[in-house]
Amino acid sequence: MSFLRKSREATFLFIIGAMKSGTTSLAGALKKHPDIALGSNKEPNFFADRGRKMETLEDYLSGFDGRARYCLDASTAYAKHPGFGPCAHNIRRQFPDARYIYLMRDPVARIESQLAHQVSRHPEQFADFEARGETLAFYRPLLNVSSYALQLDQYRPEYESGRIFLSSFESMIGNENVFWEGLWTFLGLRVPRKRIILEKRNPRRQDVSDVRQIRLSESARAMLREALKDDMERLHREYGVDVSAWGF
Repeated sequence: MSFLRKSREATFLFIIGAMKSGTTSLAGALKKHPDIALGSNKEPNFFADRGRKMETLEDYLSGFDGRARYCLDASTAYAKHPGFGPCAHNIRRQFPDARYIYLMRDPVARIESQLAHQVSRHPEQFADFEARGETLAFYRPLLNVSSYALQLDQYRPEYESGRIFLSSFESMIGNENVFWEGLWTFLGLRVPRKRIILEKRNPRRQDVSDVRQIRLSESARAMLREALKDDMERLHREYGVDVSAWGF
């Protein structure tokens, strides 16, 4: 049954990122819960200015089963400010009571993974990486995605009202019991009888040899860490995230 034929109101739940931080695995796990319905398109990007998979709100809503308690949209474009427009504002205007999940990851490792992902889809970009991979300007769009405080600033009202669950890729895979206990409590859902197991989900194509060559040099890593230092300090100070495990 589509959302437009729902029997009761559902709360929208957004996994907003960060890209390459386990969001696909998490969405795949959450959709197994009987009270969560993943949309027919996992990443509709409806509230972004780029990459939208449908044009009208009616089309967007028709992809959800409104009988579920939560309708899940896992578009990581919503935490790629400023490149994808005022996503937080757009969501807030339509769903003021929405809830959010934001997974983070070692920000430099995340950049390396995103870069490999891009090259797997567009192998011709590897030459650009070879030519410009030691320059800060080359990484600017990727640095924005790894600037987690910058992204959370867009969702400050939701953070202050306790409607954002903050965690990390490392916590999700390294301390699953604590992670899931916290998430079920945040969502106000019962623990499912059958244990939900995370499956490794990576949409990157495996047939591109260039992907295996995407390795950041130590000098590039040092440059990126320095560029991220202020954001990481603010992430800890303003959002209470322990960044020490990432070396900040």
